[in-house]
Amino acid sequence: MGEKENATKIINALCVAAAILVVLPLLILGHFDYPSADDWSLGKLTSKAVQNGEGIVGVLKQAVNSVILWREKGEPRFSAAFLGTLQPGIWGEHFYRITPWLMIGSLFFSEILLCGYLLKNEERLNKKMILPIVIPSLMIQILCVPYPVETFYWYVGGINYTFAFGLSLVLFYLFLRLKDGNMKKAKTICFMILGGLLAFIIGGNNYSASLSSACLFVSLSISLLYKDRDAFVRTMPITFFEVLGLILCLVAPGNQIRLNDEFGGTTTGAAYAILMSLWRTFTNIYSWTRLKMLLLMILTAPFMWKALKRTKHTFRYPVIFTLFTFGIYASQIVATMYVDGTTGGRRVADILYYGYHVWFLLNMGYWIGWVQRQKWAEKHCGLQSVKDWLNPRLAIWFCVTGILLAGVVGALELKSLSTYRACVWLVKGYAFDYAQAWEARLEVLKDDLIQEVYFDPLPGYEELVFYTDLQQGENWVNKACAEYYNKEYVGLK
Repeated sequence: MGEKENATKIINALCVAAAILVVLPLLILGHFDYPSADDWSLGKLTSKAVQNGEGIVGVLKQAVNSVILWREKGEPRFSAAFLGTLQPGIWGEHFYRITPWLMIGSLFFSEILLCGYLLKNEERLNKKMILPIVIPSLMIQILCVPYPVETFYWYVGGINYTFAFGLSLVLFYLFLRLKDGNMKKAKTICFMILGGLLAFIIGGNNYSASLSSACLFVSLSISLLYKDRDAFVRTMPITFFEVLGLILCLVAPGNQIRLNDEFGGTTTGAAYAILMSLWRTFTNIYSWTRLKMLLLMILTAPFMWKALKRTKHTFRYPVIFTLFTFGIYASQIVATMYVDGTTGGRRVADILYYGYHVWFLLNMGYWIGWVQRQKWAEKHCGLQSVKDWLNPRLAIWFCVTGILLAGVVGALELKSLSTYRACVWLVKGYAFDYAQAWEARLEVLKDDLIQEVYFDPLPGYEELVFYTDLQQGENWVNKACAEYYNKEYVGLK
Protein backbone atom coordinates (compact mmCIF):
# COMPACT_ATOMS: atom_id res chain seq x y z
CA MET A 1 0.00 0.00 0.00
CA GLY A 2 2.87 2.36 0.84
CA GLU A 3 4.55 1.85 -2.53
CA LYS A 4 1.30 2.55 -4.37
CA GLU A 5 0.76 5.73 -2.34
CA ASN A 6 4.29 6.90 -3.10
CA ALA A 7 3.87 6.15 -6.80
CA THR A 8 0.62 8.14 -6.90
CA LYS A 9 2.27 11.09 -5.16
CA ILE A 10 5.16 11.01 -7.62
CA ILE A 11 2.79 10.94 -10.58
CA ASN A 12 0.73 13.84 -9.26
CA ALA A 13 3.88 15.84 -8.49
CA LEU A 14 5.11 15.26 -12.04
CA CYS A 15 1.75 16.46 -13.39
CA VAL A 16 1.95 19.68 -11.39
CA ALA A 17 5.58 20.29 -12.37
CA ALA A 18 4.87 19.69 -16.07
CA ALA A 19 1.85 21.98 -16.00
CA ILE A 20 3.89 24.77 -14.40
CA LEU A 21 6.64 24.30 -16.98
CA VAL A 22 4.15 24.70 -19.83
CA VAL A 23 2.05 27.53 -18.39
CA LEU A 24 4.63 29.74 -16.64
CA PRO A 25 6.19 31.31 -19.80
CA LEU A 26 2.69 32.14 -21.07
CA LEU A 27 1.82 33.87 -17.80
CA ILE A 28 5.12 35.76 -17.71
CA LEU A 29 4.53 36.96 -21.25
CA GLY A 30 1.18 38.32 -20.07
CA HIS A 31 3.19 40.99 -18.21
CA PHE A 32 3.66 42.63 -21.63
CA ASP A 33 -0.01 42.49 -22.65
CA TYR A 34 -1.98 45.64 -23.59
CA PRO A 35 -5.58 46.34 -24.70
CA SER A 36 -6.51 46.70 -28.37
CA ALA A 37 -9.42 46.81 -30.82
CA ASP A 38 -12.72 45.74 -29.17
CA ASP A 39 -11.19 46.32 -25.75
CA TRP A 40 -11.39 50.02 -26.60
CA SER A 41 -14.77 50.08 -28.32
CA LEU A 42 -16.52 48.05 -25.61
CA GLY A 43 -14.63 49.56 -22.68
CA LYS A 44 -15.10 53.21 -23.64
CA LEU A 45 -17.94 54.06 -21.23
CA THR A 46 -16.74 51.95 -18.33
CA SER A 47 -13.24 53.40 -18.65
CA LYS A 48 -14.62 56.90 -18.35
CA ALA A 49 -16.62 55.83 -15.29
CA VAL A 50 -13.38 54.69 -13.66
CA GLN A 51 -11.60 57.92 -14.57
CA ASN A 52 -14.50 59.94 -13.12
CA GLY A 53 -14.30 58.01 -9.84
CA GLU A 54 -17.83 56.60 -10.10
CA GLY A 55 -16.91 53.39 -8.27
CA ILE A 56 -18.13 49.85 -8.93
CA VAL A 57 -21.79 50.90 -9.14
CA GLY A 58 -21.00 53.53 -11.75
CA VAL A 59 -18.89 51.10 -13.76
CA LEU A 60 -21.66 48.49 -13.77
CA LYS A 61 -24.21 51.13 -14.75
CA GLN A 62 -22.10 52.14 -17.74
CA ALA A 63 -21.59 48.46 -18.59
CA VAL A 64 -25.36 48.04 -18.82
CA ASN A 65 -25.65 51.22 -20.91
CA SER A 66 -22.99 49.84 -23.27
CA VAL A 67 -24.92 46.59 -23.65
CA ILE A 68 -28.08 48.52 -24.60
CA LEU A 69 -26.20 50.58 -27.18
CA TRP A 70 -24.40 47.62 -28.69
CA ARG A 71 -27.56 45.52 -28.81
CA GLU A 72 -28.97 48.04 -31.28
CA LYS A 73 -25.70 48.62 -33.18
CA GLY A 74 -24.89 45.04 -34.13
CA GLU A 75 -23.86 43.03 -31.05
CA PRO A 76 -26.94 41.06 -29.95
CA ARG A 77 -25.01 38.86 -27.51
CA PHE A 78 -25.67 40.85 -24.34
CA SER A 79 -23.44 38.78 -22.07
CA ALA A 80 -20.53 39.04 -24.50
CA ALA A 81 -20.92 42.81 -24.63
CA PHE A 82 -21.23 43.09 -20.84
CA LEU A 83 -18.11 41.04 -20.13
CA GLY A 84 -16.26 42.97 -22.83
CA THR A 85 -17.01 46.31 -21.16
CA LEU A 86 -15.23 45.06 -18.02
CA GLN A 87 -11.88 44.48 -19.73
CA PRO A 88 -9.13 44.87 -17.10
CA GLY A 89 -7.54 47.81 -18.91
CA ILE A 90 -10.34 50.15 -17.80
CA TRP A 91 -8.73 50.16 -14.32
CA GLY A 92 -5.37 50.97 -15.88
CA GLU A 93 -3.54 49.46 -18.83
CA HIS A 94 -1.25 47.39 -16.63
CA PHE A 95 -4.19 45.54 -15.06
CA TYR A 96 -4.64 43.98 -18.50
CA ARG A 97 -1.83 41.60 -17.52
CA ILE A 98 -4.30 39.35 -15.70
CA THR A 99 -5.88 38.30 -19.02
CA PRO A 100 -3.88 35.06 -19.56
CA TRP A 101 -4.36 34.16 -15.88
CA LEU A 102 -8.14 34.36 -16.36
CA MET A 103 -8.18 32.34 -19.59
CA ILE A 104 -5.72 29.60 -18.66
CA GLY A 105 -7.14 29.42 -15.14
CA SER A 106 -10.65 28.91 -16.49
CA LEU A 107 -9.51 25.88 -18.52
CA PHE A 108 -7.71 24.26 -15.61
CA PHE A 109 -10.48 24.93 -13.09
CA SER A 110 -13.41 23.81 -15.25
CA GLU A 111 -11.86 20.64 -16.68
CA ILE A 112 -10.45 19.48 -13.33
CA LEU A 113 -13.78 20.23 -11.62
CA LEU A 114 -15.81 18.26 -14.18
CA CYS A 115 -13.33 15.38 -14.22
CA GLY A 116 -13.49 15.18 -10.43
CA TYR A 117 -17.26 14.74 -10.57
CA LEU A 118 -17.15 12.12 -13.31
CA LEU A 119 -14.52 10.07 -11.45
CA LYS A 120 -16.33 10.16 -8.12
CA ASN A 121 -17.19 6.70 -6.84
CA GLU A 122 -19.86 5.72 -4.36
CA GLU A 123 -17.55 6.27 -1.38
CA ARG A 124 -15.51 9.40 -2.09
CA LEU A 125 -13.96 11.65 -4.68
CA ASN A 126 -11.20 9.77 -6.48
CA LYS A 127 -8.74 12.67 -6.18
CA LYS A 128 -5.57 10.72 -6.91
CA MET A 129 -6.53 9.91 -10.50
CA ILE A 130 -7.75 13.37 -11.58
CA LEU A 131 -4.42 14.99 -12.47
CA PRO A 132 -2.90 12.04 -14.43
CA ILE A 133 -6.04 12.02 -16.59
CA VAL A 134 -6.65 15.76 -17.07
CA ILE A 135 -3.23 17.44 -16.97
CA PRO A 136 -1.70 15.71 -20.04
CA SER A 137 -4.72 16.74 -22.11
CA LEU A 138 -4.68 20.29 -20.74
CA MET A 139 -1.00 20.62 -21.58
CA ILE A 140 -1.62 19.60 -25.19
CA GLN A 141 -4.61 21.95 -25.39
CA ILE A 142 -2.51 24.88 -24.23
CA LEU A 143 0.60 24.01 -26.23
CA CYS A 144 -1.16 23.24 -29.51
CA VAL A 145 -4.09 25.69 -29.44
CA PRO A 146 -4.39 27.13 -32.97
CA TYR A 147 -4.35 30.86 -32.09
CA PRO A 148 -2.82 31.74 -28.70
CA VAL A 149 -3.32 35.48 -29.09
CA GLU A 150 -7.10 35.22 -29.28
CA THR A 151 -7.44 32.64 -26.53
CA PHE A 152 -4.88 33.86 -23.95
CA TYR A 153 -3.92 37.49 -24.55
CA TRP A 154 -6.77 39.37 -26.20
CA TYR A 155 -9.35 39.89 -23.48
CA VAL A 156 -12.55 40.40 -25.51
CA GLY A 157 -11.83 37.38 -27.69
CA GLY A 158 -10.72 35.20 -24.79
CA ILE A 159 -13.41 36.14 -22.28
CA ASN A 160 -16.23 35.42 -24.72
CA TYR A 161 -14.85 32.16 -26.08
CA THR A 162 -12.17 30.51 -23.94
CA PHE A 163 -13.57 31.77 -20.63
CA ALA A 164 -17.15 31.10 -21.75
CA PHE A 165 -16.12 27.57 -22.75
CA GLY A 166 -14.80 27.03 -19.23
CA LEU A 167 -18.01 28.44 -17.74
CA SER A 168 -20.08 26.06 -19.85
CA LEU A 169 -18.19 23.09 -18.34
CA VAL A 170 -18.78 24.48 -14.84
CA LEU A 171 -22.47 24.85 -15.71
CA PHE A 172 -22.58 21.23 -16.86
CA TYR A 173 -21.06 20.24 -13.51
CA LEU A 174 -23.79 22.20 -11.65
CA PHE A 175 -26.45 20.50 -13.78
CA LEU A 176 -25.11 17.06 -12.93
CA ARG A 177 -24.90 17.85 -9.22
CA LEU A 178 -28.50 19.07 -9.21
CA LYS A 179 -29.59 16.02 -11.16
CA ASP A 180 -28.10 13.73 -8.52
CA GLY A 181 -30.15 15.37 -5.77
CA ASN A 182 -27.86 14.27 -2.94
CA MET A 183 -27.22 17.72 -1.47
CA LYS A 184 -28.85 19.47 1.46
CA LYS A 185 -31.78 21.77 0.68
CA ALA A 186 -29.85 25.01 1.25
CA LYS A 187 -27.00 23.89 -1.01
CA THR A 188 -29.45 22.72 -3.66
CA ILE A 189 -31.11 26.15 -3.69
CA CYS A 190 -27.72 27.86 -3.96
CA PHE A 191 -26.76 25.61 -6.87
CA MET A 192 -30.07 26.33 -8.60
CA ILE A 193 -29.58 30.10 -8.27
CA LEU A 194 -25.94 29.97 -9.31
CA GLY A 195 -26.76 27.62 -12.18
CA GLY A 196 -29.57 29.85 -13.43
CA LEU A 197 -27.34 32.94 -13.36
CA LEU A 198 -24.48 31.17 -15.08
CA ALA A 199 -26.85 29.70 -17.67
CA PHE A 200 -28.19 33.17 -18.48
CA ILE A 201 -24.63 34.46 -18.93
CA ILE A 202 -23.68 31.60 -21.26
CA GLY A 203 -26.98 31.81 -23.15
CA GLY A 204 -26.23 35.45 -23.91
CA ASN A 205 -22.66 34.85 -24.96
CA ASN A 206 -21.07 33.51 -28.16
CA TYR A 207 -23.40 31.35 -30.22
CA SER A 208 -21.01 28.39 -30.16
CA ALA A 209 -21.25 28.01 -26.38
CA SER A 210 -24.89 29.11 -26.06
CA LEU A 211 -26.30 26.88 -28.80
CA SER A 212 -24.37 23.75 -27.83
CA SER A 213 -25.23 24.24 -24.14
CA ALA A 214 -28.90 24.77 -24.98
CA CYS A 215 -28.95 21.58 -27.09
CA LEU A 216 -27.30 19.64 -24.27
CA PHE A 217 -29.53 20.83 -21.44
CA VAL A 218 -32.78 20.63 -23.40
CA SER A 219 -31.96 17.05 -24.39
CA LEU A 220 -31.09 16.08 -20.81
CA SER A 221 -34.19 17.83 -19.44
CA ILE A 222 -36.47 15.93 -21.82
CA SER A 223 -34.86 12.68 -20.66
CA LEU A 224 -35.30 13.64 -16.99
CA LEU A 225 -38.93 14.58 -17.57
CA TYR A 226 -39.64 10.92 -18.28
CA LYS A 227 -37.15 9.31 -15.90
CA ASP A 228 -36.93 11.54 -12.83
CA ARG A 229 -39.42 14.39 -12.35
CA ASP A 230 -37.70 15.66 -9.20
CA ALA A 231 -34.36 15.93 -11.01
CA PHE A 232 -36.16 17.67 -13.87
CA VAL A 233 -37.46 20.32 -11.47
CA ARG A 234 -34.08 20.82 -9.80
CA THR A 235 -32.26 21.32 -13.10
CA MET A 236 -34.98 23.36 -14.80
CA PRO A 237 -33.53 26.79 -13.85
CA ILE A 238 -30.38 25.96 -15.81
CA THR A 239 -32.23 24.81 -18.91
CA PHE A 240 -34.76 27.66 -18.76
CA PHE A 241 -32.27 30.51 -18.37
CA GLU A 242 -29.87 29.02 -20.90
CA VAL A 243 -32.62 28.92 -23.53
CA LEU A 244 -33.96 32.33 -22.48
CA GLY A 245 -30.53 33.93 -22.89
CA LEU A 246 -30.13 32.38 -26.33
CA ILE A 247 -33.60 33.53 -27.44
CA LEU A 248 -32.93 37.10 -26.27
CA CYS A 249 -29.84 37.11 -28.47
CA LEU A 250 -31.62 35.64 -31.48
CA VAL A 251 -34.45 38.20 -31.44
CA ALA A 252 -32.18 41.25 -30.99
CA PRO A 253 -32.20 43.77 -33.87
CA GLY A 254 -28.41 43.65 -33.94
CA ASN A 255 -28.50 40.24 -35.64
CA GLN A 256 -30.03 41.59 -38.84
CA ILE A 257 -27.81 44.66 -38.77
CA ARG A 258 -24.71 42.52 -38.51
CA LEU A 259 -25.98 40.07 -41.11
CA ASN A 260 -26.63 42.91 -43.56
CA ASP A 261 -23.37 44.75 -42.92
CA GLU A 262 -20.97 41.81 -42.89
CA PHE A 263 -22.66 39.03 -44.86
CA GLY A 264 -24.95 40.71 -47.35
CA GLY A 265 -28.15 39.80 -45.52
CA THR A 266 -28.24 36.18 -46.75
CA THR A 267 -27.75 32.83 -45.00
CA THR A 268 -26.96 29.29 -46.09
CA GLY A 269 -30.15 27.84 -44.60
CA ALA A 270 -30.72 25.77 -41.47
CA ALA A 271 -30.66 22.29 -43.04
CA TYR A 272 -27.42 22.97 -44.90
CA ALA A 273 -25.85 24.46 -41.75
CA ILE A 274 -26.67 21.39 -39.65
CA LEU A 275 -25.44 18.89 -42.25
CA MET A 276 -22.24 20.81 -42.90
CA SER A 277 -21.63 21.18 -39.17
CA LEU A 278 -21.75 17.41 -38.78
CA TRP A 279 -19.40 16.90 -41.71
CA ARG A 280 -16.89 19.60 -40.69
CA THR A 281 -16.87 18.33 -37.12
CA PHE A 282 -16.06 14.85 -38.40
CA THR A 283 -13.19 16.21 -40.52
CA ASN A 284 -11.88 18.24 -37.57
CA ILE A 285 -11.85 15.18 -35.33
CA TYR A 286 -10.14 13.18 -38.06
CA SER A 287 -7.46 15.84 -38.61
CA TRP A 288 -6.73 16.26 -34.89
CA THR A 289 -6.65 12.56 -34.01
CA ARG A 290 -3.01 11.91 -34.74
CA LEU A 291 -0.04 10.26 -33.04
CA LYS A 292 -0.01 12.59 -30.04
CA MET A 293 -3.65 11.75 -29.27
CA LEU A 294 -2.90 8.03 -29.55
CA LEU A 295 -0.04 8.48 -27.08
CA LEU A 296 -2.29 10.55 -24.82
CA MET A 297 -4.79 7.69 -24.83
CA ILE A 298 -2.06 5.16 -23.98
CA LEU A 299 -0.78 7.44 -21.20
CA THR A 300 -4.13 8.03 -19.48
CA ALA A 301 -5.93 4.71 -20.10
CA PRO A 302 -4.55 2.86 -17.02
CA PHE A 303 -5.56 5.73 -14.74
CA MET A 304 -9.02 5.89 -16.26
CA TRP A 305 -9.38 2.15 -15.75
CA LYS A 306 -8.52 2.41 -12.06
CA ALA A 307 -10.64 5.49 -11.49
CA LEU A 308 -13.76 4.24 -13.27
CA LYS A 309 -13.79 0.76 -11.75
CA ARG A 310 -16.00 1.73 -8.82
CA THR A 311 -17.85 4.79 -10.08
CA LYS A 312 -21.63 4.95 -9.87
CA HIS A 313 -22.04 5.38 -13.64
CA THR A 314 -23.52 2.49 -15.63
CA PHE A 315 -21.95 3.31 -19.03
CA ARG A 316 -24.84 1.88 -21.03
CA TYR A 317 -25.21 2.21 -24.81
CA PRO A 318 -21.73 3.59 -25.64
CA VAL A 319 -22.51 3.96 -29.36
CA ILE A 320 -25.52 6.16 -28.59
CA PHE A 321 -23.40 8.17 -26.13
CA THR A 322 -20.70 8.78 -28.75
CA LEU A 323 -23.25 9.85 -31.37
CA PHE A 324 -25.05 12.12 -28.91
CA THR A 325 -21.87 13.83 -27.71
CA PHE A 326 -20.72 14.16 -31.32
CA GLY A 327 -23.96 15.99 -32.14
CA ILE A 328 -23.59 18.34 -29.17
CA TYR A 329 -20.00 19.06 -30.13
CA ALA A 330 -21.00 19.69 -33.75
CA SER A 331 -23.71 22.15 -32.71
CA GLN A 332 -20.97 24.65 -31.78
CA ILE A 333 -20.52 25.64 -35.41
CA VAL A 334 -24.13 25.53 -36.62
CA ALA A 335 -24.57 29.29 -36.14
CA THR A 336 -21.52 30.28 -38.17
CA MET A 337 -22.36 27.68 -40.82
CA TYR A 338 -25.83 29.20 -41.03
CA VAL A 339 -24.51 32.73 -41.45
CA ASP A 340 -21.58 32.35 -43.83
CA GLY A 341 -20.88 28.65 -44.40
CA THR A 342 -17.69 28.56 -42.29
CA THR A 343 -16.69 27.15 -38.90
CA GLY A 344 -16.20 30.69 -37.59
CA GLY A 345 -13.22 32.84 -36.72
CA ARG A 346 -9.96 31.96 -35.08
CA ARG A 347 -11.25 32.18 -31.51
CA VAL A 348 -13.94 29.65 -32.48
CA ALA A 349 -11.20 27.35 -33.75
CA ASP A 350 -9.59 27.59 -30.32
CA ILE A 351 -12.64 26.46 -28.39
CA LEU A 352 -13.36 23.78 -30.98
CA TYR A 353 -9.90 22.42 -30.18
CA TYR A 354 -10.56 22.53 -26.44
CA GLY A 355 -13.96 20.92 -27.01
CA TYR A 356 -12.37 18.17 -29.07
CA HIS A 357 -10.15 17.20 -26.14
CA VAL A 358 -13.08 17.13 -23.74
CA TRP A 359 -15.10 15.07 -26.22
CA PHE A 360 -12.17 12.68 -26.75
CA LEU A 361 -11.59 12.06 -23.03
CA LEU A 362 -15.30 11.73 -22.26
CA ASN A 363 -15.76 9.08 -24.91
CA MET A 364 -12.55 7.30 -24.06
CA GLY A 365 -13.64 7.08 -20.43
CA TYR A 366 -17.16 6.01 -21.34
CA TRP A 367 -15.96 3.16 -23.53
CA ILE A 368 -13.44 2.04 -20.87
CA GLY A 369 -16.23 2.08 -18.28
CA TRP A 370 -18.47 0.06 -20.58
CA VAL A 371 -15.78 -2.58 -21.22
CA GLN A 372 -15.15 -2.92 -17.48
CA ARG A 373 -18.77 -3.84 -16.92
CA GLN A 374 -18.86 -6.59 -19.56
CA LYS A 375 -18.38 -10.07 -18.13
CA TRP A 376 -16.67 -11.32 -21.27
CA ALA A 377 -13.96 -8.65 -21.12
CA GLU A 378 -12.36 -9.86 -17.88
CA LYS A 379 -12.65 -13.49 -18.88
CA HIS A 380 -11.49 -13.54 -22.50
CA CYS A 381 -9.24 -10.49 -23.00
CA GLY A 382 -6.57 -11.13 -20.37
CA LEU A 383 -7.30 -7.84 -18.65
CA GLN A 384 -6.52 -9.19 -15.20
CA SER A 385 -3.02 -10.16 -16.29
CA VAL A 386 -2.45 -6.72 -17.76
CA LYS A 387 -3.63 -5.05 -14.53
CA ASP A 388 -1.45 -7.32 -12.37
CA TRP A 389 1.59 -6.38 -14.45
CA LEU A 390 0.81 -2.67 -14.75
CA ASN A 391 -0.38 -1.71 -11.26
CA PRO A 392 3.05 -1.78 -9.55
CA ARG A 393 4.61 -0.03 -12.53
CA LEU A 394 2.22 2.91 -12.99
CA ALA A 395 4.84 5.55 -12.18
CA ILE A 396 7.26 4.03 -14.71
CA TRP A 397 4.46 3.80 -17.26
CA PHE A 398 3.53 7.44 -16.72
CA CYS A 399 7.12 8.64 -17.03
CA VAL A 400 7.99 6.60 -20.12
CA THR A 401 4.81 7.34 -22.08
CA GLY A 402 4.85 10.97 -20.88
CA ILE A 403 8.41 11.48 -22.14
CA LEU A 404 7.50 9.79 -25.42
CA LEU A 405 4.46 12.05 -25.81
CA ALA A 406 6.54 15.15 -25.04
CA GLY A 407 9.16 14.03 -27.53
CA VAL A 408 6.64 13.50 -30.31
CA VAL A 409 4.92 16.85 -29.73
CA GLY A 410 8.27 18.65 -29.56
CA ALA A 411 9.71 16.94 -32.61
CA LEU A 412 6.68 17.46 -34.83
CA GLU A 413 5.34 20.84 -33.70
CA LEU A 414 8.02 22.63 -31.66
CA LYS A 415 8.04 26.02 -33.42
CA SER A 416 4.25 26.28 -33.41
CA LEU A 417 3.85 25.47 -29.69
CA SER A 418 2.51 28.39 -27.67
CA THR A 419 5.03 27.96 -24.85
CA TYR A 420 7.96 27.79 -27.26
CA ARG A 421 6.79 30.96 -29.00
CA ALA A 422 6.38 32.71 -25.66
CA CYS A 423 9.93 31.74 -24.68
CA VAL A 424 11.25 33.12 -27.97
CA TRP A 425 9.49 36.43 -27.29
CA LEU A 426 10.99 36.61 -23.81
CA VAL A 427 14.53 35.39 -24.57
CA LYS A 428 15.03 37.46 -27.72
CA GLY A 429 13.63 40.61 -26.12
CA TYR A 430 10.65 40.97 -28.43
CA ALA A 431 8.31 41.34 -25.47
CA PHE A 432 10.39 44.16 -23.97
CA ASP A 433 10.53 46.03 -27.29
CA TYR A 434 6.79 45.66 -27.69
CA ALA A 435 6.13 46.91 -24.15
CA GLN A 436 8.43 49.92 -24.60
CA ALA A 437 6.61 50.86 -27.79
CA TRP A 438 3.27 50.72 -25.98
CA GLU A 439 4.51 52.68 -22.97
CA ALA A 440 5.69 55.42 -25.34
CA ARG A 441 2.29 55.41 -27.02
CA LEU A 442 0.48 55.65 -23.69
CA GLU A 443 2.41 58.79 -22.74
CA VAL A 444 1.07 60.47 -25.88
CA LEU A 445 -2.45 59.06 -25.60
CA LYS A 446 -2.77 60.35 -22.05
CA ASP A 447 -1.53 63.84 -22.93
CA ASP A 448 -4.67 65.99 -23.13
CA LEU A 449 -2.83 68.67 -25.16
CA ILE A 450 -2.32 66.33 -28.12
CA GLN A 451 -5.49 65.68 -30.13
CA GLU A 452 -4.23 64.15 -33.39
CA VAL A 453 -1.85 61.24 -32.95
CA TYR A 454 0.24 59.45 -35.57
CA PHE A 455 2.31 56.49 -34.38
CA ASP A 456 4.96 54.33 -35.96
CA PRO A 457 3.85 50.69 -36.34
CA LEU A 458 4.54 48.30 -33.48
CA PRO A 459 7.69 46.14 -33.79
CA GLY A 460 7.11 43.73 -36.66
CA TYR A 461 7.32 40.41 -34.84
CA GLU A 462 4.96 37.50 -35.30
CA GLU A 463 1.53 37.93 -33.81
CA LEU A 464 1.44 36.44 -30.34
CA VAL A 465 0.56 39.02 -27.67
CA PHE A 466 -1.27 41.67 -29.70
CA TYR A 467 -4.48 41.01 -31.58
CA THR A 468 -4.21 43.88 -34.05
CA ASP A 469 -2.34 47.16 -34.43
CA LEU A 470 -3.67 50.55 -35.42
CA GLN A 471 -3.97 51.28 -39.16
CA GLN A 472 -3.29 54.07 -41.61
CA GLY A 473 -6.23 56.32 -42.53
CA GLU A 474 -9.79 55.88 -41.33
CA ASN A 475 -10.42 52.56 -39.61
CA TRP A 476 -12.74 51.28 -36.89
CA VAL A 477 -9.78 50.29 -34.70
CA ASN A 478 -8.32 53.80 -34.97
CA LYS A 479 -11.71 55.32 -34.19
CA ALA A 480 -12.20 53.09 -31.16
CA CYS A 481 -8.77 54.01 -29.79
CA ALA A 482 -9.40 57.73 -30.39
CA GLU A 483 -12.75 57.64 -28.57
CA TYR A 484 -11.29 55.63 -25.70
CA TYR A 485 -8.52 58.19 -25.10
CA ASN A 486 -10.59 61.29 -26.01
CA LYS A 487 -8.60 62.12 -29.16
CA GLU A 488 -9.76 63.57 -32.46
CA TYR A 489 -7.71 61.06 -34.43
CA VAL A 490 -5.37 58.14 -33.72
CA GLY A 491 -3.62 56.11 -36.41
CA LEU A 492 -0.33 55.12 -38.01
CA LYS A 493 1.97 57.39 -40.00
